[in-house]
Amino acid sequence: MDRDPRASPAAQPVNGDLPRGRNKRPPRGSIDVADLPRTRRAGEIPMKRTMIVAGTLLLGAGAVMAQQEIAVQQDNLMRSIAKNQYGVLQKMSKGDIPFDKAAADQAIAAIEADVAKIAKIFEINPKQDVVNATYGSSPKVWQNKADFDSKIPPVQKAIADVKGKITDNASLKAAYTSINDRCNDCHETYRVKLK
Repeated sequence: MDRDPRASPAAQPVNGDLPRGRNKRPPRGSIDVADLPRTRRAGEIPMKRTMIVAGTLLLGAGAVMAQQEIAVQQDNLMRSIAKNQYGVLQKMSKGDIPFDKAAADQAIAAIEADVAKIAKIFEINPKQDVVNATYGSSPKVWQNKADFDSKIPPVQKAIADVKGKITDNASLKAAYTSINDRCNDCHETYRVKLK
């Protein structure tokens, strides 16, 4: 048997119980380096710190992506309004495309639906602009949100006043001008040109 006759039987390790898989016990009075607390070697980064940094970077990247998503939603809403207002109503009123009552009514209905979403979509300040966008939202939107929101009902009223009343190019021009003027009341203060 591999026991030291001077040690008590409970304190004496047996062959399979030797620390760290060693075949021999260290000499009496010596320090076993494996039992000492481990210190960092030069260039070694503790795993805990690495995980904290990586987690923080992932959270930060997630927040940036979420902010960009909000900015994209806001930009898409404004582009949808512009597509109908400028791409249909303005072009038709200028004679760039032929007058089409059904198309004009459809554009008015789409603008009306999109304008109703503005207050909700612009609740959160994304604190950044959409990459490569021509226009963006001024920080004033969130600095004076009540005033920004107060600009929406006049646009809705202008739309309601012309809805279903467009019969020819002259009435289309009047409708376009009325709606566009109310939109510009907001754009003068709350829209910024980025490019």
